[in-house]
Amino acid sequence: MVVGPVVSSRHCRGGFGMSRFPTEVSFGLTLWRLACPTTLLRDRLFWGIGEAMMCEIFNLKIEAIYERWGHLVDQLQHEAILPNVDIFCAAIHAKGAPLDRRWAFIDGTIKAIARRSRKQRLWYNGWKRKHALKYQAVDTPDGIIRQLWGPMLGRRHDVSLLGESGLLQYMQQWFNDAGNPYYIDGDPAFPLSPWLIIGYKGLLTQEQRDFNSDMSSCRVTVEWGFAKVVALWPFVDYAKKQQVALFACGLGKRYSVAGLLTNCRSCLYGNSTSKFIGVRPPTLERYLSGEG
Repeated sequence: MVVGPVVSSRHCRGGFGMSRFPTEVSFGLTLWRLACPTTLLRDRLFWGIGEAMMCEIFNLKIEAIYERWGHLVDQLQHEAILPNVDIFCAAIHAKGAPLDRRWAFIDGTIKAIARRSRKQRLWYNGWKRKHALKYQAVDTPDGIIRQLWGPMLGRRHDVSLLGESGLLQYMQQWFNDAGNPYYIDGDPAFPLSPWLIIGYKGLLTQEQRDFNSDMSSCRVTVEWGFAKVVALWPFVDYAKKQQVALFACGLGKRYSVAGLLTNCRSCLYGNSTSKFIGVRPPTLERYLSGEG
């Protein structure tokens, strides 16, 4: 409950015809449900609150957190990144990366959902062979998830997420230094761009294979970010709980809030990426204020 007073902005949330609960209770219940994907019956026995009321509190708190801080993971915050972009580039280059203007890593992830009763092909991912939603993440060397964009239908390719997110257009506007762009690193599934570098494809020489190996040695950290979200908040990875068009707050908002809370924990206790690359994450206050 360390982040309770910081994340909470009001003592109570309620209105006409609605029960009022202290922010500490509602925030604690939200963390409980995200961290423990148990049945509502067990939640009721633990909290002493009815199932319907717990769902209402959970959805309202997710909405409140997303409304206040959701922009920190929806889009890149160039005001917070640009003052540190040279530090990020130097840290990645010091780990053996062959390029010296690479400041972040991008990848997509697939989150399984409960099987729909209609139009199942829209959600079906043939590669993972399950019904799913897809998200796109951009991680920096301090282990902070700078963008967690989505969701999109599980059948769509990572290139579709990249185009719909508008990430390259945003970087073209803000991540140019006198015509010399800063770029992010992605796997070969992404298209090559002045702001997005990928490894060599096709029949490779030994030098090209070495280049790809050096590039991927740091890019793997974006997978650590996905893994940490799931490890801390397994509710968002429990397929039977991910039912499209059933929850009031939406699956995308819940996953975004899970990423946001993961960043908050990284600010307080660090993370594997920051320890591996050697860049400390910002303080919690600077991150939530959009300065770090």
